[in-house]
Amino acid sequence: MAGWRALVLTALLSIAPIAWSEPAPLVVGSKNFSEGYLLAEIVAQRLEAVGERVERRFGLGGTMICYQALRNGEIDLYVEYTGTLGQAVLKLSDPVQMTAPALAARIAPLDLALLAPLGFDNTYAVTVPGALAERLGLTTIGDLRAHPDLRLVFSHEFLERADGWPGLRAAYDLPHQPTGIEHALAYQALAEDAIDATDAYSTDGELKRYGLKVLADDKEFFPEYRPVPLLRTAVRERVEPALRDLAGRISDTRMQALNAQVVFDQRSFAEVAHDFLIEEGLADPAAGIARASWQQE
Repeated sequence: MAGWRALVLTALLSIAPIAWSEPAPLVVGSKNFSEGYLLAEIVAQRLEAVGERVERRFGLGGTMICYQALRNGEIDLYVEYTGTLGQAVLKLSDPVQMTAPALAARIAPLDLALLAPLGFDNTYAVTVPGALAERLGLTTIGDLRAHPDLRLVFSHEFLERADGWPGLRAAYDLPHQPTGIEHALAYQALAEDAIDATDAYSTDGELKRYGLKVLADDKEFFPEYRPVPLLRTAVRERVEPALRDLAGRISDTRMQALNAQVVFDQRSFAEVAHDFLIEEGLADPAAGIARASWQQE
C-alpha cells in the first residue's frame, strides 16, 4: 500500500508544474502610427491593472500586417477601426454592414472577436491649411474639383486603400494626381507650404495646432471608424472583463487631447495612457508604469 501511495504522489508532483503554471502573456500589437501606439498602451496597461502579464509588439505596420499577425497567432489582440475592418479587410461597401455588431458576426467564423467600441469616431478626412481654404473658398471635398492644380499629397496607405484615394477620386470625380508621403511628415509639409492638402484622422492633435481646415465629406464617402479591440476568440475570456470598462470612454475631443499630449507635450505613450486610466478610475494611482518591452521613437 505504501508503494502505491508513493507512485500516486510522484505522479501528482510530475503534473503539478503543468497545472499550476502561469498563463502565457497576452500579446498586444499595434499599427505604426501615434494613435495606434497610444490606444494599444491604454489596452495593455488596463490588462496589467487586473493582473495580466502583457507583451507589447507595437508598430507592426499597416492594417493588413496587423490583421495577418492576429490571424497567425503572432499577437492576441490589437485596436482596429470599424471602417477599416469593413472596407480594407473584409471588402464591404454597405455602411450598414460596418457596425461593430455586424462586423463581429462576420469575423466570428474566423475565430476572431470584436469588443465594444472605445467611443470616438476617428474618420478619415481631407485637410488643407486654413488660410488656403479661406482664399479659395474651400469648404467641402467636392470643392477641390475646381482646383486641379492643388498639390494633393496623401499617406501611402491612403493612396492604396479602397476607402482612401481610389474610392474618393471616383466618388468626387477628382482630377488630381496625388503623390505619397509618410503620414507623420504631412503636417509639417503643410505648415511649410510644401503641399496643399493631405489625408488626416479626425482626432489628430495636429489639426488644431496647425490651424488646418477639415473639408466636409459632403457625399458621406467615409464610413465610421470607431476603435474596437479585435482579438483571437481564444483569449476573449481573459480580455473582455477588463476591456469592457473602456467601452465608450473616449470622446472625439478627448482623443484629440490625448494625441496632442504625445505630439506636442512630448510625453510618452505610457505616461499619457497611465494618466488617462487613473483619471477614469481604471488603474491604481500608487502603481508605477510597467517597463515597456518597446521604445517610443
